[in-house]
Amino acid sequence: MAMRAVTTNPGTGIPPIWREALWPADWLSLRMSSVYRGRGVPRGDGGAVVLIPGFLCSDAIMYEMYSWLGRVGYKPYLSNIGLNINCPNASAIKVGETVARAQAETGRRVRVVGHSLGGLVGRRVALDRPELVSQLVYLGSPIRGVHAHPAVVATAAMLAGARSMVGQGACLSSACTCRISNDIDQALEDHIQHAAIYTRGDGV
Repeated sequence: MAMRAVTTNPGTGIPPIWREALWPADWLSLRMSSVYRGRGVPRGDGGAVVLIPGFLCSDAIMYEMYSWLGRVGYKPYLSNIGLNINCPNASAIKVGETVARAQAETGRRVRVVGHSLGGLVGRRVALDRPELVSQLVYLGSPIRGVHAHPAVVATAAMLAGARSMVGQGACLSSACTCRISNDIDQALEDHIQHAAIYTRGDGV
């Protein structure tokens, strides 16, 4: 496949966020893909896969992957965290409960797939409960030099301030004491495979 140049906002080096509005075209392209229909895809081993949505998203955004994983032979689970706007540590506790249930039901360690902030939540789970996790996959997560678009950062700061005013904590603000920002520097257990998937043209 030919590589293409990535268009960025002049003077910023940041891909324009408006391009994210083109997601319906990506969705249609996905539906037309033979991979989406499971053709040529190795069958899964029946193992559990827990899916975690990104910032400002709910489990609904993971339904396509949830259905696909089931079709190709895995046992998928949604995170059960609701809208992903809470403290990542609190979300990690809920996801940890889902991972523990998935491990108990399948009798095997669990694969965890996290989108954007969900990848960091998944990493927190893998660090806290390594005996439950076999693999961690990040989808466009802000790790290793990948930075969120300024508009996304501003939205997070605004929500953090609002949550602080109503007594729900300010884990996304500069006063955050949440451990999630330190997790990137902590090594995962050797048995946990991990990979990061992203595109340089991601506007978020």
